[in-house]
Amino acid sequence: MSPRTSEQFAVIREQKTALIMETALELFAHGGYFSTTISDIAKKAGISKGLLYNYFESKEALLRAIIQKSVNEVYQYLDIDHDGSLTGKEFTFFIRRFDELLKDKRYFWQLFSQLLMQKDVREELIKAYSSAGPHSLIAGRHSPDQVREMFTTYFSTKLQNGKTVEPGVMLALFRTVLIGYVITSVYEDQPDPNREKMLEYIIDYFK
Repeated sequence: MSPRTSEQFAVIREQKTALIMETALELFAHGGYFSTTISDIAKKAGISKGLLYNYFESKEALLRAIIQKSVNEVYQYLDIDHDGSLTGKEFTFFIRRFDELLKDKRYFWQLFSQLLMQKDVREELIKAYSSAGPHSLIAGRHSPDQVREMFTTYFSTKLQNGKTVEPGVMLALFRTVLIGYVITSVYEDQPDPNREKMLEYIIDYFK
């Protein structure tokens, strides 16, 4: 048997990384982040504990990787022209693509939402992103603070009932509505016939 090439090793590493992260997410969501051990993850993934540590130095690093991957997957559709600002067209595109992600990866977003409902995990997320510097990029382009500023600037140009709005309040409202939409979408037993209409209302209100 010929030795593996560097490309084959890269594929294997990518596959193992995905397996570990998917296994960890499922265990974190169902059993709780702090109750789940590295040994639990390795056993369910069918690999040794030592091999797992070759991919992730700690359970905390694994959690950060899961969160970062999830955030990157969503925000790759933000600021599609890479100019650091958000237009109405880009906002609509972002919401539409996010909705497609919810449909295509429903089980993943169920698990991820369960993970983020854990108080201690939310606190870890806040700590991680509050201390994020310019090197901590979302989708390779923007830091968390830059994304927040992008939305705040976008909402500062909006009017509701002919009046200017407080962009910080509008951002908080948008986040609340979006979270509610995510929870409703990924846990519905049957497709909601009003889903498209709800999505249009969200776009119209915040666009």
